[in-house]
Formats: sequence, C-alpha cells, structure tokens
Amino acid sequence: MARSRRRVVERISLAGRLQLHRAKIRSAMFPYAWQRLINEIRKQVEQYSLMCGDRDSRLSFTRFVTGEYLIRRAQSYPIIDLTLSLQQHLFVEFKYNYRNSDRTDTDTWGDLISLDVDEHDRTAFQYKDSKFRDEAELAHFLLTPLTDPNFVPPASQ
Repeated sequence: MARSRRRVVERISLAGRLQLHRAKIRSAMFPYAWQRLINEIRKQVEQYSLMCGDRDSRLSFTRFVTGEYLIRRAQSYPIIDLTLSLQQHLFVEFKYNYRNSDRTDTDTWGDLISLDVDEHDRTAFQYKDSKFRDEAELAHFLLTPLTDPNFVPPASQ
C-alpha cells in the first residue's frame, strides 16, 4: 500500500515538473513566436497589397505605441479591421471589427490564441482545437476575413 502511494506521489510530482518545464519554455519562446508572427503577417499584407490591383481592397498595416497592431481593409465598404495584441506575454488576442455600410452597426468578435509546447519541447500556436504548423499558416488564418471577398462575419451567418 505504501509502495503504491509512493508511486502515485512520484507520478504527480513528475507531472507537476513537466507542467512547470513546459510553462518555462512557453514563457521563454513566446516573445520570439510573437515577433515571427507579426513579421509573417506584415509580409503577407505586403504581398496581398502588391497582388491586389483594386485600390479599395488593399490592406494597411499599422503598429501603435501600445504594442498593438492594426491591419485594415477600409478604402470602401465593407470595412474590416483586425487588431492584434499580446496579452500577459502568453496569448495573442485578436479582434475583428466589420461594418457593411455607414447605415449598419459594427460587428465585433475575437478570441485568444495560445502557444502550445509538445512532449519534444516544440512550440506551436493553438486556437481552440486547431494547431498551426507555423506562423505563415496562422497569419493566413487571421488575414482570411480581410482577404476573402465572400467573407461573412460570424454574427451575420
């Protein structure tokens, strides 16, 4: 009985150490992953804007002194913005604002994306049940509402 209890305590202790280890890796790697994500988004915004012949569909990329980033498609309606910010150095917060015309209300939605650490200490961004292979895949996911001409906001679906 005592031997069984000791094994349980050892397993719990090992699980706790593993959880602490992953938290340290996440904390250390998040600033680098965040910067890679921002660089990738900037690159994709520039590529999209160069490919886009229609001036009204071009995207703008702005960094604020607060550390937030704004990506906007706003030359004409529908207007859509994406704001990205770093939360507690552990999450990427994204918020969208969508307005179909000057006579409609603005639809707003957003969520948090975390950085996951696997058993081999590799990191990957995770949103709900989706893990993104790299920053390019996550950037594409985040920019799709701005680049897809058939996009309909979640509140309107």
